[in-house]
Amino acid sequence: MGPLKIILFTIVLSVVGYIGYVFLTFDLLTVENERIRTVRIYGKPYALAFYRVNGNATVQSGIQIRKIQEGEEHLLKHYDRYNSIAFLTVGKGVLKIGLKEDGVEPKVIDSMFLTLP
Repeated sequence: MGPLKIILFTIVLSVVGYIGYVFLTFDLLTVENERIRTVRIYGKPYALAFYRVNGNATVQSGIQIRKIQEGEEHLLKHYDRYNSIAFLTVGKGVLKIGLKEDGVEPKVIDSMFLTLP
């Protein structure tokens, strides 16, 4: 092999290696979850955790409510498109949550109801 072929082979191998590295480390399907708050439910053996989920190519962003019991989290509800919580009230086994989508005018707060387990 001549010196030109060795240089060309090294360049091609480097380009293929770089492209492989980019594809293997690309975070297309990574979803970031940010815990907004945790609320203990009076008289229940669990707490509720509220997350802001920043979406990606497969998951729409929104607010998730998860039940935390004995160190494990279980998804109760995912509300698409919302990214902030305006209010929370808990009463008689029902959670009332006010959700809004920041950046949308006029600022409308949607009330959602979730029956607690």
